[in-house]
Amino acid sequence: YIGMTENAGSENRRLMASTFLRPQTWKYFCEKVSLDNCTTPYYDDEGLLIAARPPSDQLEEAKYFLTDSYHGHFAATKDNDCDANPFNCTGHI
Repeated sequence: YIGMTENAGSENRRLMASTFLRPQTWKYFCEKVSLDNCTTPYYDDEGLLIAARPPSDQLEEAKYFLTDSYHGHFAATKDNDCDANPFNCTGHI
């Protein structure tokens, strides 16, 4: 809470915004981040599996995690942008 108050200072807000990125649904990840819509397994730069396959139905599309299939992805959004929103940028709460 303190890091989000008006008197917390821009550096605290900037730290929170850069630390607490927003989770991305499996569907969003496959459609917007993966280069092939998750038709092949997607690994991060450290070799950790992010998505093993595309989601198989609407329930899976909305998930943020599914053991051995989608390990989640976090990204900054406009709400994390402290340059564009210097007084109300936030991290994901």
